This record gives sequence, structure tokens and C-alpha cells, in this order.
Amino acid sequence: MEDSIQPNELHDWLAQLRDFRSDRESRESLIARMRSIGAARLFPILGRYLSDEDSEVRCLVAETLFRIDPSASVDLLLPLLDDPEWVVRVEICGLLHDIADQRAIQTLLEKLKSDPNPMVRNTAAYALGGIGSPDAIPALIKALDDDHEYDELGHSATSCAATALDKILKTNHTQIAFPNGLCTMQPNPTDLGRLKSEAMDLYRNQ
Repeated sequence: MEDSIQPNELHDWLAQLRDFRSDRESRESLIARMRSIGAARLFPILGRYLSDEDSEVRCLVAETLFRIDPSASVDLLLPLLDDPEWVVRVEICGLLHDIADQRAIQTLLEKLKSDPNPMVRNTAAYALGGIGSPDAIPALIKALDDDHEYDELGHSATSCAATALDKILKTNHTQIAFPNGLCTMQPNPTDLGRLKSEAMDLYRNQ
């Protein structure tokens, strides 16, 4: 591999990744090749594609950054929470959930409070639950109480915030978690009053 990675070379790799959407083995092989080169060399060039006019390209590059080095990708991903396309903002919230880095908390809280798209707000709540910081509890409780708008999939910030609080508490108010990492919804309605009370106790005592 040459010391210099050319932009056109990365452009070809991204084009291949788009073609590999249905070919997991080929996709993993190319990601492994990029990972072996390292974030320090690839990210300065890859980052230029985060302003591509095609929102699908922006999402693809964001996922590629995440796959190469999750922690190193955070600072490049956070500005995309202000992307003009809501689908990109949702994608970034999902990636930040998986990275679970506390650097994302403040920006995710802003999205939870003020993003105009309900799916973005819901996914921000999901991400905050994945990060697991008690610092998000007051904002999640406010979303639970006040944000009842449904997204295209029929979810609201009320339910997503309740699940996020449950994850931060590591309890089973909204879901039953299994040792294999899977979970199922609780069969009975969630006692939201109890959930909020336990969450605020955690917040005050952290």
C-alpha cells in the first residue's frame, strides 16, 4: 500500500461499499482493509465526503467512519446532527447509540429537545439510553411527559424516553432483557411514575 491515499482511491472504495450492500463478506473485507490503513490516514480524506450533496453518500461515509474506528469518528459525526436531511440525522443518532461515547451527550440532548422531526428526537432518546449517562435523565423525563408526536413508524418520544430511562437505570420497567442481549416488551403497562422517581433518585445521587 502506498503511503499516500488518493481521494479518487477512496471514492472507488465508497462506490464498492455501495455495491456491496447485499454482500456482507465483500463489505467486511473492504472495511477490514480500510481499518488496517488506519483512521489517521483515512479520516482527513473521508471526512470531505460528509458534505457530499447526496444524503446517501453522507450516510455511507458516516457508517464507514464508524466501522473503521468508532471512537475516532465521534468528532466527525457530531456536526451531522445538524444535517439538513432528517434521514442523515437519524442515521447519526443510531451510530452514536452504538458508539456510546459521552462526548455526544450534549448534542443529542439538543436534538431531543428541539429537532423538528419526531424520528430524530426519538432516535436521540434511544442514543442517550445507549450511552447510559444519568446526566440525560431530566431531559428524558421532560420528553416523556411532553413530547407525544408520533413518527412515521408510530413511535413517540414518550415511549422512546421511557425505554432510555430504563436502560440508564438498568431495570426492566419497559422491557425484559435476556442474557443473550435480546429483549422483549413488558406485557403490562409501564408504571411511569415509578420509572421517573427511580430515575430522578439516580440523577440526584450520582
